[in-house]
Formats: sequence, structure tokens, C-alpha cells
Amino acid sequence: MEESSVRLSIERRFILSILWIGVIPMIMVLLIGYFAAREGQQLAVMQNLLTAARKTVGGVSLVIQERERNTTRIAQYPEIVDWLRHAYRSETGSDQALRRRLLQEVHESPTLHSSFYLYNSAGKAIFSLDDTEPPPLPGLDKITETRFLRPDYLNSQGRYTALLVAPVFDANKEIVLGYLVENQSAQELMELILDDNFVVEGRRRDRYEIIYMAEDTQFTVSLNDDSETSPPPPRVTAVHPKLAERLKNTEKTQDAFVLWDYLSQGVRTPVLIAYQRLASYHPLYVAVHQPTPAVFRTINMAAGVALLASCLIIALFCAIAYRIVNNKILRPLSLLNEGAQIIRQGDLDLKLKIQTGDEIEELAASFNQMAAALRSNMHRLGASQEKYRHLITSLRDCIFQTNQEMQIIFINPAGVAILGYSWRDEVLGRPLGDFFVDEDDYQKFIQNIKRRPYVDSMRVWLSKFSDEPVCVEISGNRILSDQGNMQGIEGSFRDVTRSLRMEKEIAERAERMATVNKIANVVNSSVEAGRVYESLLAELHRLVDYDYAAVSITLDANAHETRQIWPEPQDGRERFPRLDDDHSCAGWVAKAGRPLNIENIKKENEIMACQFPPEICSVLCVPLRAEQQILGSLQLGSNDIGAFSDHDLHLFESIAPHLAGAIRNAQLLENLKITLDQVNSAKEKLDSANKELKSLDEMKTHLLSNVSHELRTPLVAVMGYADMILNEKAGIINDTQKEYLEIILRNVEKLVTLIENLLDFAKIHRSTEGLVFTSFDLIDCIRASMQVVKPVAEVRAISLHLTVHDEQGNTARPPVMVEGDKGNLGQVFNNLLSNAVKFNKNEGSVTVDVEVRKETVLIAVIDTGIGIPEDGQDKIFTRFYQYDASSTRKYGGTGIGLSIAQDIVRLHGSRITVSSTPGEGTTFRFSLPLHHPQSGGESTGTKPLPIETHLLIELVSQDRSLCAQIRQQLISEGMDVIHAAYPSAAVTLAQKHSPDCIIIDSETGPLASVLLEEFFSEAQDLKIPTLIITDNDSLYADYQELFDARLKRQFRKSTLLSGIHKALSPPVQTKSHLGNKILCVDADAETATFVQRCLSDEGFQIDIAASGDGALQLLEKGDYWLVLLDIALPDQDGWDLCKYIKSHPVLSGIKVQIVTARSISQSMPQMRDSAADGYLLKPFKAEDILSLVRTFEIQRAQKPFA
Repeated sequence: MEESSVRLSIERRFILSILWIGVIPMIMVLLIGYFAAREGQQLAVMQNLLTAARKTVGGVSLVIQERERNTTRIAQYPEIVDWLRHAYRSETGSDQALRRRLLQEVHESPTLHSSFYLYNSAGKAIFSLDDTEPPPLPGLDKITETRFLRPDYLNSQGRYTALLVAPVFDANKEIVLGYLVENQSAQELMELILDDNFVVEGRRRDRYEIIYMAEDTQFTVSLNDDSETSPPPPRVTAVHPKLAERLKNTEKTQDAFVLWDYLSQGVRTPVLIAYQRLASYHPLYVAVHQPTPAVFRTINMAAGVALLASCLIIALFCAIAYRIVNNKILRPLSLLNEGAQIIRQGDLDLKLKIQTGDEIEELAASFNQMAAALRSNMHRLGASQEKYRHLITSLRDCIFQTNQEMQIIFINPAGVAILGYSWRDEVLGRPLGDFFVDEDDYQKFIQNIKRRPYVDSMRVWLSKFSDEPVCVEISGNRILSDQGNMQGIEGSFRDVTRSLRMEKEIAERAERMATVNKIANVVNSSVEAGRVYESLLAELHRLVDYDYAAVSITLDANAHETRQIWPEPQDGRERFPRLDDDHSCAGWVAKAGRPLNIENIKKENEIMACQFPPEICSVLCVPLRAEQQILGSLQLGSNDIGAFSDHDLHLFESIAPHLAGAIRNAQLLENLKITLDQVNSAKEKLDSANKELKSLDEMKTHLLSNVSHELRTPLVAVMGYADMILNEKAGIINDTQKEYLEIILRNVEKLVTLIENLLDFAKIHRSTEGLVFTSFDLIDCIRASMQVVKPVAEVRAISLHLTVHDEQGNTARPPVMVEGDKGNLGQVFNNLLSNAVKFNKNEGSVTVDVEVRKETVLIAVIDTGIGIPEDGQDKIFTRFYQYDASSTRKYGGTGIGLSIAQDIVRLHGSRITVSSTPGEGTTFRFSLPLHHPQSGGESTGTKPLPIETHLLIELVSQDRSLCAQIRQQLISEGMDVIHAAYPSAAVTLAQKHSPDCIIIDSETGPLASVLLEEFFSEAQDLKIPTLIITDNDSLYADYQELFDARLKRQFRKSTLLSGIHKALSPPVQTKSHLGNKILCVDADAETATFVQRCLSDEGFQIDIAASGDGALQLLEKGDYWLVLLDIALPDQDGWDLCKYIKSHPVLSGIKVQIVTARSISQSMPQMRDSAADGYLLKPFKAEDILSLVRTFEIQRAQKPFA
């Protein structure tokens, strides 16, 4: 029965599936097709009806138009016009001619059965052709052209008639004289509209109607029978409401739609109807309709046939499908169901044989495999049950299970053993709560189980069979029924009693270690012996009760110094340390190397008992070890016998190393104090010696500076007079004398250069060279120095190279921004590169290697020169040192260049190192800090670099050696230099960078004036001070008004700086009148005499003053316009004198030129504060002083003083 019900269920589902999948979609498709065809047919018929109405109206309109034209023609007959003119004028006349004319017209158209009427202009009938009463025509006076009025049916005559009205005008057609009304037959017209006798294929054609839709009258006219003869009398019915609603919309003259209850030939039926208006001036419509049953008859029949055929085909396919499914699916599924029932009953040896060749056969094979696998799994399951049963019984942890009443229903042997029972039956059935020592623990465990799915490792005490408590960690989880109700507990517990004892011991040990650490911290907090003992006693009393304490310090193998520390001795010999031998407690411990615990010292060792107070009975002595060496021992005594336990012994063994370390530190502190006293004494002696050395070094440096300054003054006379003799100002000289004088001047120039180097060295050594740190491009600085030495290197074919890379060797792109003093670092590179070229081989190479690191930049200057021996590498930075005296003669130099470079680099926080191999080359290395720009929102906590303003000098020259010389001298003074080779490029650079001063090197020869003309023609708008370098006096005379200063090609650094200062100094005007003399203020008489002779020979009036007071006395006369002032005066400072002159209201217009042997620069505060107009360093030539004075004279001539 069950099998058949399953089979019927499957068959029913299959049949329903066929219905849903096959029949219903087919019916839906047929319905959709039917309605689509019906809709298409409806649209086509409606379009045809609309076309028929339109064509009918078109034909009728043609007929009406023709009859209107005919009526219009008749209305223009002269007889009618004349007769109506007389009637219009209220004149009487004969109507014979009128009648003859109208009767003639009637005879010419016998089919129309026409009858004519005349109406006056007011619309009143005044004439009838057949003597019948004319019909009343209201609103006739509103007709202005021929119109067709509504048709009518005459029952007496059995025909349709129509009225045509035509207005009759006078000759000028300005006045309506009356109206001609023609009543003619409309039989043909009505046949054309209403006749539906035409039959197509056994059915009548479309049904036509005329609808009149006036405001006061609305009706429909149709045929009243199906006569095949001429149209019968019409049937007049009311207009359908829905049709009338559409016709009222006068904007639409035609339309087609569906009416569901239209009266067609006396029967109400759904119709498809279309209408068309006959004329715009008349509410007359032609309507055409067809009943929908006739329209859709063919489609309905076709739909019925298609539906019947589809049902038959579907039924056939369903029968075939059922047979296939029954044989291939239903019957095999029934066999599978039977097999499943057999397996459910436990017969696993069943094998199904189904041969369908598809998935069901595979399913049967899988079913057989499943049965085989199930047999195998049952065997393995039995083995696993036995295995897990053995596992549970062999577990050392208890496994238990309870029922809903919390009675134990299962427990393994380990649980029985933990609870102290011999048999499992003694435990089964007992409530779980009976085994808990504390009822609260049991309630807490049960509540936790109810609140949470499981409880993990809850520690409780259980009662064993012998009432002995056992500590266990119990875990459990709920057993739930299918409805989610709690059915019991399954869980486990393990015996942790032993672990609990171990945890207690570990806690005690940890507490002891904490105490030891605390004592160690207290003891180690002081390094003085007395405070160590005080801290130790305070902490020991918290741990152990004792009555005596002492500390022994081992002096040697047989001597120990013992000091009582508790109780603190007040008097007697206990206040002083005693000396114990190796028979004492301290000696025994030191020899044995282990602690000593004596419970009763009076009985066990009387000799040792003598070392303690008489009341002491038990003694504990612990060795104090430090660095594997026994320093002494700690001795404790108690008045009680056996007062110290093994626990106390271990405790003090733990404390002993810390106490030993503290005692050792105390000893070291005492030794350190002694050592520090000795060091302080030595330091005081060293400081005294350093002060003497520093004083001597300062004296030496000061002497060097003063000597360098004083050497400049006598060189003025040597250089000046030698130059005057050479220029034949003292008489004609021969060639030999000229050669000797040139040698003198060259060596004087070398001496001046040496003096300047010595002054630079002295400034750096005294730290008077104020470094101004800025961020600048290191690569640009190096390239500038390479340009300085390039001319010398090219002469000897020495190649110069620059490499920039990072730590991995990858090329780094400039700029490489560093922090430092650009001018002084330029001097470092100049010195290093100059030495690298000077001591190099011909066709050698010099390489500057720049390695960019994370925080610094490592610079290496590498040459392939003669090298430096190892024993001289640590001495080359010593001032005035050169390894071989012969090198001085061969290469020249003073030996202070590297010393200056080293001092500058040290001021930047680094140092220069050297590595060299004789004959192969030398490498100098140093580093500079890399500049890291700070972001806007971050602060690094460092002070910002000071802002330095550099003078920008533009140099216009094609002489590369001159450019290198000027660049080197200006960069060392902190100025920036840009270079242009041609005038056009120079003007472009000046417009772009706006330099502070332009230096123009004029070439010798005829091109000099051409270049100057080109430059000044393009630089007319530039207002920049300009300095010219030329030896051509006539050229300078021609262009001196365009230049602010002049230099000759043979110049020194001081002369160049003085010229730039003169060019930059603005002219000062004063309202007071100045004289025409020059005042030279100098304490050195020979220098003053030389200046006086130089200027006097050129026609200048010059006076000399040897002191500041003398200068002021002369200046008060008002005879001077220029003062040549030396700042080293015997009675006052020259700077103060200059400041006084410039601030004096009368003397402020006087030009003051500083002429001194001291080292000054334009950036010095004295130059700014004194407002000096320029400076010239000694020594100088006659042409230098003459050029200076003439420059001021030109300014004076251009801007005369008021």
C-alpha cells in the first residue's frame, strides 16, 4: 500500500509538471496570439472604415460643389438680379421673364426635379416658381456664399430633396439683393451615402449613416429595411451618447473607435465605427460601422481550431512522455524505495539491478556502493566504540554523565578512583551534589551550566569515600533534548590537589624572592657602609627575629675584621671592630665556603661561643660572595635555641650576594674618593699648565697678526717707490733696472699674499672669523672652486672630475643642499684643489667625489700626485709644516693652507682626514651636515639658520684666468659671482638676476671700445654700479663718466674689494661748501710722504696729519673734500674719527677713504657704522691711490656739492 501511494504521488507530480510545463504555456501562447490577431484585425477594420467614410465624404463633396457652382451660376442671371433689384428698391415689376428663365433651367435638368424660390435681403420669401409656399429659412441673412442645406425626405413624393442657397449681389457685388433657393432632388446623393446593398462574399458591406449634430437638434439617419431597390425612407434615431460626446469635439473632423452597445438595424451590438464631417460650415457627419461579430468571425473560428489541434497534440505527447517516464524513472525509483526500506530493516547485503543507461542506473550503483560502505562503517563503528570505551576507562581524568535529576548515570574508573570508591556501582545513581564539600560550590556550578552552554575548569573541593577532601578542576556542558530542554550534564574533572600544594610553594618562594629583591634594592640604594648596615638591619627585622647581628670582612686567609651592627654598641670594646682568626665563625665559613647554622653554640662549639654575647644560644653565619670571591660573612644570633630554620638559611643565602655587592661598592667608593682627590689635584696642575700654554699660543697668534699688520706699512714705501721708478717718474731707467724693479714688485706681491694668508689663519685660529651658516648647493660651490684651478690644470693637462652619488652608488642629482658658511668652505675647496693640482703629475687627474648619505655628505678630494709618506700624514695639518723642505723650493707655499682648511672644517663640526700612498696619490676626506627642509606643520626643535644676504657680482670677461682669480677672491669674502662672456649675455643676466655690481674686463686693442659701446647701448635702462678693469688710460678717460670705479689688470684682493666698495658707495651731498684739498691722515711719515708725492705730481693739493687731533684742526678750516684716513692713529681710533666726520653737519659731505694695514672687509660692523666711503689696504701702488682719488673726483664733478 505504501509503495502504491508513493508511486501515485510521483505520477501525480509528473502529470502536474507536464501540465505546468506543456499545456499551460501552450494555452498562454494561443491566447496571446489570438488577442494579437484580434487587435490587428480591429485596427485594420477601423482603418478601412475610416477610409470608407473619407472617400464617401469626398464623393459627396464633389457632387455638392458641382451643384453649388450651378446654383451660383443661376443666381447671376440678369433676370433674377433685375427682379431682386426692383424688390430691393420696393418697386413692382413683371416676373414673366424670371419665370421663363427659371422654367428653362428646370427643363434643362429634369432629373433634379428643381424648384426655385426667391427671398429678399431680409430672408423673407417673395417668389415661388411652382406657386407652393416656400419653406421658412431662419438665419438666411448670414449666408454670404452658396451653401448646401440639410437634405430632407418627402413622403408625398417618396424621394430625398436638398436645399441650395445662393446670395444674389448687385453688379458691383457690394449689396446682397436677395437669395436664390433651389429645392432639388437629393436621391443620388442619398444613394451614394446610405446605400449598403452591395454584397461581398455573402455578407453586406459597411453600414452607412448620416448624423446631424446641431446645438438644438441631434439625430441619426439610417435605412429602415434591407430593400435592394432605391433607398427607402430613412429611420431617424437619437445619436448614441458616447458618439455624441466625440462629435462635440469640433477640433477632430474624423475618428474611429469601438462602441459596445450601438443600435445597428434595430439590434444593439458591439460595433467598430468611423465618422467624417461633411462640411466645416454644417454639423453633418457621415458614419460607417460594422458589427464586431461579423468582423471577428473568421479569427474566432481559426482560434477554436488551433486550440483543439493543440490539445490533441499535447495529449499525444503527454501519453508518450508518461510511458517513457514510467519505464525509465518511476519504476526504477520504486525499486530504489523498496531497497531503502530493506536496508532500513538491517539487511545490508541487498544489491539492486537497474539497467536504464542513465543517471538512475548510476544512482542504483551508488546505492549499492553506499550499502557496502555502510556495512564497512558499521564494522569500523563497532571497533571504534570498543576503542573509545577502552580509552574512557583508561583516562586518568574523570568522565561523568547525569540525568535530568542530576543523578550520576555514567562514570569512568578514573572518576571512581579519584572519589576513593572501589566499585562503579557505589557511585552510579547518587546525586552529583552529594560529592561537593561546599554546597555553594555545587549551586554555583549548576547555575553556571544553566546560564552558559558549558563551564570550563572550575576549581572545587569534593569529598572522597573516606571523607578526605580532594581539590578538582571540573568542566561540564548541558545535554539538551530535541526541544532544547536540559536533560542532564556531561563533564569531567581532574585531581589538582598536588598542583595546588605546588602553587602554594611557588607563591611562598615568589614572596621570598620579592622580599629578597626589596632588601637588595634597599641595600643597593646606598654605597656608604654605614647606611648599608642601617638599611639591612631594618629589612632583616621584618623577616627574622634575632638578637645579635655582625658583619665580618675578610682581610686575608687568617684574619677577619668583625663589626657588631645590632644591637648598636654604646660603649666598651664592642664599639670597635675585632680581629678574628680562622677558628672563628667567619674563618670557618670563609674556609668551608658554605653557611653555618648552630642550634646551641654553647654546647656544640665553646670556642666560637666566646665570640658572641653570653646570652646568644643559636647562630646563623652566611658567606658574602662577590665575583666568585668571599668578601666576608653575615652573622646572626638569637637567645633561643634552634631559632633559625632551613627556610631562614635559604633566605639569607639569597640576600648575601646583594649585601656582598653593596659592601664591595662601599669599598670601591672609599677607594674612588681617594682616587678623585688625587685626580683633582692633578687636574688643577694640568689646568694651570693649559692656561700657560693657551696664553703663549695667544701671544704667538697675536704677535703673528701684529707682525703681519705691521709688515704692510713698510711695504707701502717699497712697493710704491719701486713702482714709481719703474714707471720712470724719477727718471729714465735702462732695461736691466726695469727687470730688477719688476722682480722686486713680484716678490712684494708674493709677500702681500703671504701676509693675507697669515691674517686669515690668525683670524680663524683666534675664532674671530664669524661663520654665517646658511643652506647652499654644495655642487655649485665645488664647481666654482674647480673653475678657479682649471686654468692651471689645463696648462699641465690635468683633468678635473666631479662625481655625485648615494651610498648604493646610484647617481644623485644636484642640488645637494648642505648647512655651512659658503665663503669659508669655498676657501677649503680652493686650498684642497690647489694642492691637488700643484702636487700632481702632468696629465694626472683630480676627482672630487660627493657621497650623499642620510644625514651627512661625505666629500673626498682624490689626486694622482706625488703622495705623502705615512710618517708625515699626521703633521701636514700643522701650521707652516711641509714634509720635505725641497718641496717648498720646488712647489712654493707657506704650509698654512691645509691648517686653515682644517680649522674651517672643524668649525663646521667635522675634520679632514688624509690617506695617501707615495707615488700614487692622496685622498682628503671630510663631511658636512645635509640640509633637511622643514615642512610647514612640523617642528624639529632646532634653531632656524640665520638669513645671510650675499652681494651678487656679475663679471663680464673672456679671460678665463682672470675670471677664476676674481671668483676665488670674491667667494672667499662671501659674495656670489655670475659670469658672462659677451655684452648681450651680460645684459640678459643683469635683467634676470639684478646684481649689486657689474665688473667689466675691457680687452686690449681696438675691440675694447666696440665691446663697451655694445654693452652700454643695450644696458641703457640698467641702474647698476659698474666697475671697469683696464690698463688703457685713454679708454678709461673716454668712458669714465659711465663707470663708478676702475681697477688695473694687476690687482690684489684688497684692491678689488676696495674698488667694489667704491662702486657701491652712493654719493653724499651737503649744503656746506667744501674745499679743493686732500688730507692724508697717517702716523707713518714715509707712507704719508709717498701719498703726498704721488698726488702732488698729478696736480692735487694735499696736506698731511700724523694724528687725529691734528686732522680735526685742519678739517675745521674747510679746505678739504677728501680724507685718506689710517685707522691706526696714536691718539684716537680712526673709526671714531671717520664716524665724527660723517656725522658732523659741516664736514659730512667730505669723502673718507680708509687707507690701512689692518685686515678689514666691507661686511665689518665698523665699515657700516662709520659710513666710510671705501677702503684701501696697504701696500698699494701710486696708480692705486691715483685711481681712487680720480674716481672720487669724477663723482664730485658729476654731482657738485652745494
